[in-house]
Amino acid sequence: MPRNFTYVLNQLRMDTMAQCTSPTLTSVLEGFAQLGLPVIGDVNNGTAAGAMILPSSMQPDNQTRFDAREAHFNSASRRYNLHIATNQTVTQLVLDSNSAHNSSRRVMGVEFAPRNKSKARSISCTREVIVSAGAIFTPTLLQVSGIGPSDVLKSLDILVKIDLPGVGCNLQDHPMVYANYYYRNESYFRSNEIADGVYDEAAEEYIRNRTDHQTLMKHVMEKISTEGHPSGTAAMMPLELGGVVDPELKVYGTCSLRIADASIMPLIPSAHLQASAYGIAEKAADMIKSAKLDCRIGERLPFPPRSRPAI
Repeated sequence: MPRNFTYVLNQLRMDTMAQCTSPTLTSVLEGFAQLGLPVIGDVNNGTAAGAMILPSSMQPDNQTRFDAREAHFNSASRRYNLHIATNQTVTQLVLDSNSAHNSSRRVMGVEFAPRNKSKARSISCTREVIVSAGAIFTPTLLQVSGIGPSDVLKSLDILVKIDLPGVGCNLQDHPMVYANYYYRNESYFRSNEIADGVYDEAAEEYIRNRTDHQTLMKHVMEKISTEGHPSGTAAMMPLELGGVVDPELKVYGTCSLRIADASIMPLIPSAHLQASAYGIAEKAADMIKSAKLDCRIGERLPFPPRSRPAI
């Protein structure tokens, strides 16, 4: 079995059946190989065609779930500048009205409300706002805040604050079609056959594959569904090509708003989006820490220590 994985297992704690194989899985991959289908050892290497086993966020030692919270949040939870508001939904980004005629507008903060839709509250920021709501809700939040295609916003009676045509466009996903296979174990009859080939000849009428390519294509077109990997709706591309964020993940037309999720992908990768999204988050964190924001945000402030002083 191939083991040439490119992600860092001890950091992401990602284990996969390719590292803990079973006879059935080995036989399945060997069967695909005999049919001429490439066996992909690294699911994130960009090769789309082939048989592969996806990684899972599991602890290898006890096979229990190990997600981003355990990998990143728990170690940072004692920082005094980190506050988590649960059961809250951000309803709008607050833009500085005084900068309406400037080339870049500053996002002052966010409005949010509990899930029971009681009175909304707001919180302001001194540096910047980072949106990480995913490829569906990130463009939704931008549009309800007045950032998006002007024709779409006007049709919904939303005040256009930044005309950004690419917001909500370029949605991409991985297609998926389920297929079943049958495992044939010839050893069941090996010791009781009267003559070699009797069962094979009798079964040939029933097991021969008469499915042509047109039938397979029809099945795919009828059964294709989403993989649940939406991306690309706030793409990192040049503005004139429909981009929403620049190479620093800053939203065009703003100076204090970044996006850090799968929506910034201009093209969906030929890989599982989980590791890709983690990579975006890590890169975004490096950008945020090294940035010297301008646009009237002020001097760069030192970052707080990793934990509170012991009491």
